[in-house]
Amino acid sequence: AHTPMTEAQKKATSYKLKVSVDAEKVIRFYMDGQLVLEEKDENYMAGYIGILAWNAKVAFSNVKLTMGDPVAEEADFHTNLTNVKFRGGSWNETANGLLASGSGDCFAVSDNMPKDFIFETKAHVTGDAASLLFRSNESGSNAYVANVDRGQKNARIFKFTDHGAVTLGTYRLPDANKTDY
Repeated sequence: AHTPMTEAQKKATSYKLKVSVDAEKVIRFYMDGQLVLEEKDENYMAGYIGILAWNAKVAFSNVKLTMGDPVAEEADFHTNLTNVKFRGGSWNETANGLLASGSGDCFAVSDNMPKDFIFETKAHVTGDAASLLFRSNESGSNAYVANVDRGQKNARIFKFTDHGAVTLGTYRLPDANKTDY
């Protein structure tokens, strides 16, 4: 089975690649968290692990090997947030993390309510924007937002209020084509 590359993958200059092989000899190849190939090969045996570049300059980073049955490892969303509720869009755990998709605002709000904190994530943005939401109400409609907006070519901190969004600060993105933050 073959899955064509998405338009975003065709335009990208960096990819997150992943391959898994299970005890049933099923080989799965993921690109940016999307399963693109799945094949069973009865001839598969054990062997060395490595990386390969052909006719290109390639920078490999964060190379990781996890031993054991990959079935338990397929979803790669790890968080210590509790009781996360999803509002708007669709939310799915994928091999690349928690995938949000939809039009308009799509919220995932936890019941954690820290006073002082450090809140961080890795985000792969193929659409317009990704944000960290904090000091929010339950629905996300009143909140502070740390936002990377590729469509507007900026990062900003703003506050959702009952009367709209109020920008507190803006930073111009040096490369609006970048997808990983």
